[in-house]
Amino acid sequence: KGPKAQIDQIKEVRGLIKLNNQSQDFSEKVSLSAIDNQNNPVSSIKTSPNSTNVTIKVIDLENIKSVPIKISTSGKVSSGYYISEDLKAEPAIVNITGEPTKLKTINSINTETININGLSQTTSESVNLIIPNGISIEHDISKVNVTITLQRADISRDITVPVVVSNLASDKKVTNIDPQTVTISISGDQNIVNSVKSSDFSLVIDMSSASIGNFDKDISSTDIKTPSGITVLNILPSKIRLIVDKL
Repeated sequence: KGPKAQIDQIKEVRGLIKLNNQSQDFSEKVSLSAIDNQNNPVSSIKTSPNSTNVTIKVIDLENIKSVPIKISTSGKVSSGYYISEDLKAEPAIVNITGEPTKLKTINSINTETININGLSQTTSESVNLIIPNGISIEHDISKVNVTITLQRADISRDITVPVVVSNLASDKKVTNIDPQTVTISISGDQNIVNSVKSSDFSLVIDMSSASIGNFDKDISSTDIKTPSGITVLNILPSKIRLIVDKL
C-alpha cells in the first residue's frame, strides 16, 4: 500500500535472511520490503502480509555431488535412419545428496529405459530417473527431458540415363548425340535408392533453339527428372554435343 506513483516503480518484494553460519536446517520469520527498479527499499510502501515464514535447508558440502544423467535405451530405430547426435537430457547434470560413503559409489543417475524401436523421427519425451536408495536429488528432480535426434541414412549409387531430344523443328533432324547416355550419382533413402531403375529418370534436351550444326548443351541436375526423394549429386559427362542437320 502507498502512493500509486511509487507502487508503479516497485519491481519485487524482498526478504533478508541472515545465515549466521547455520549448519543445519532452520526456519525464520522474515520481514518483507518493497524494492524499486533501482534496487532501493521504499519505506513508504507497506506490504500485506509484512512478513513470511521461510524454511532453509542446509546441506553439508561433503554430502552433495554433481553427476551426469545417463540415458538408457532399448531397440533399434527404423531402417534407413540413425541417431545423428548424442542423446541429450535436460538437465544433463544434477546435484545429489546423501551420506558421503554412498555418494562415492554413484557416478551417474540413470533414466528409465526408453524404447526407440521403430522410431523414425526426432522426438523429445519426459523420462523418470532411477534414484538409488538413500539418495536425494536437489530441487526434487525426478524426471528429465530427453531428446533423440534422428537423421535419414542416405545412401548413393550411380545410374545410367539415356538422352532424349524434344521440340526439334520439323525441318531438322539430330544425326548424332555424343554421348547417348549420362551417368548420374544419386542419393536418398536407402529403400528408394535401391528400388529405382534407369527408366524412372529422364534427361530431355530442349532443341527449340537449335540451328543447323553443332548444338552443345551443359547438363545440370535441373535437367534431369527424378523420382520423389532422390537428389542428383553429380553428372558425367556434364556436357552433350548434338549434331543437327536438315531433314
